[in-house]
Amino acid sequence: MAPCLNRYALCIDEVVAGLWDTTPKKEGLFDSKSYPKGVIGGVTGSASCVPGTNVENCKKCLSTAKTSLDECKSVTSGSFTNDVCTMWYGQTLK
Repeated sequence: MAPCLNRYALCIDEVVAGLWDTTPKKEGLFDSKSYPKGVIGGVTGSASCVPGTNVENCKKCLSTAKTSLDECKSVTSGSFTNDVCTMWYGQTLK
């Protein structure tokens, strides 16, 4: 389970890093944070796109990250409002 949790915590960072490299900085900032020890016995984290960043890239990131994280049976949710998209994800060891 531990290797899975590690991949789970790092996945969104990798996805966002790719978007950061391809998104003009003047359009906005894509920020990702993972907290491997944020939840006792599990993992939690979030990825958010601030106003101005390409909306389609935000949606693509949420979709790609969710697909990748699903292999760890994550509980994932995403929201999109006024050019801002945020994804929260978490997994608890059983």
